[in-house]
Amino acid sequence: MLRYSAKIPIIDTATMSDCTELFIRWVEDSPHRDVTVDYDVTSRDDYTKEFGDKKVSIMHYCDEFCDTAILRLVENDAGVIYTTDCSYFSAGGEKYIKVQLSCNAQTPSSKLPNNKIPRIAEMLMEKNMCKPDRFFPITDAPVFVSEENLAQCAEYMRGESDDCLPMVYVSCKKSGKPALTGDKLTELAKRISGLAHVVVEPNKKIRYRLQELTDSRNVVDGCVGVYYPKSENREKFNPDDADESTIYTAVQRAISNDVRSLEYNWQNVELLRAKKKITEMAKAIEVEKDEKLKILTDSDAFMAAFDAEISEYKEKIDSLNLQLNSAIAEKEGYKVRLQNLGNENLINPGDAEEFFPGEKNDLIYSILEQCLGKIDKGSYPRIYDLLLSLVEANQSFDTGKENFRHIKEILKKGELRPKERNDLQAFGVTFTEKGHGHDKAYFGEPKYGVTISLTPSDRKGAQNNASDFIKPFDIYRKFL
Repeated sequence: MLRYSAKIPIIDTATMSDCTELFIRWVEDSPHRDVTVDYDVTSRDDYTKEFGDKKVSIMHYCDEFCDTAILRLVENDAGVIYTTDCSYFSAGGEKYIKVQLSCNAQTPSSKLPNNKIPRIAEMLMEKNMCKPDRFFPITDAPVFVSEENLAQCAEYMRGESDDCLPMVYVSCKKSGKPALTGDKLTELAKRISGLAHVVVEPNKKIRYRLQELTDSRNVVDGCVGVYYPKSENREKFNPDDADESTIYTAVQRAISNDVRSLEYNWQNVELLRAKKKITEMAKAIEVEKDEKLKILTDSDAFMAAFDAEISEYKEKIDSLNLQLNSAIAEKEGYKVRLQNLGNENLINPGDAEEFFPGEKNDLIYSILEQCLGKIDKGSYPRIYDLLLSLVEANQSFDTGKENFRHIKEILKKGELRPKERNDLQAFGVTFTEKGHGHDKAYFGEPKYGVTISLTPSDRKGAQNNASDFIKPFDIYRKFL
């Protein structure tokens, strides 16, 4: 599960060696690790070494489009696998550092940690290696709107910004004062530093200027808006819901779902390296083929040997392709393996996206099992035997049952306070808008959304909340 992903522009004078050395210092300086990385940062050699329950790896990649160095740290802490990727890359005349942290529990009982900024991101800011994101600095402090950055704020709100990081915009209350001040504002800026800019509206004059520049796309009256680069989509939080945890979760979820989060991460660099190696091998084969054709044109014996050699090279390429696909599939983890199991069923799985691993498999299994219970064996023996064979040869993964159970338990509590809303979001529920006494929320896709009462009148009302929300996508319910 991706918990943190940030792409940070860095100063032009920073070199690949500087960044690799910083990554190593981050690994070695932690009081929680007894690790010494013996690596020459001026080299481009691969490196892998295990330190008990920790593993450090370094690799490089270079082509006509980019130059990359990436360090991966894998740690096993009480059943939770932490994987941190720190990559330096230069592309298009600019330099960046990408930091990604993934956490995966080995058992259902393992408790994942709270979201927080990795130490390596803090070190980048402390060493002044971050380059301003156009007008906005990469910092752990809030930025106040002024004439110098007013136009950039408007670009964000219109969906025209080319910046790297999202913008969290804190508007003024009706009193003219910012919605967040003091420790709350400082804590929010620190919590999402490196992930997003925290920009504060200092007065109503700025509000009116932005309304003119954005056709009223700016949030107002103490609301907090999250605006994303090159996107007209935004998230709006009312003053009562605009706490640091909610905002962090929204920003982190959006960045994790962005396809650009796959750019120059460990799997992407591995794939680029494998493709480059295969391309070079293919070119070498073609060169060798041309040279031999000139020399051995009239020799059947030599041509037979040449064809045998070409076949051997092709077998090696096929083998490398199989190894590459296997490695990529393995690194995608449990979810992809489970989906691949579903793709081996007797029917085409279709192109509908699964809301949880194994959803299609479990739906088909549920229908088959229910049909088996309805068929009279005496009247339809062949149909009964076929259904029984399918049921016994397959299984239901029950991946979604646990999530549904937790969602039902939360909704059955009754009143939906911020804590309950956060708990629901942790299990994949998305809230789209808040009305008077009710919320609109969905699981998976907005078209399955329902209206949830915030304060059900009694226990039955809370149970209805839970039943109405789960019903559209409960594939484990009785259909027949």
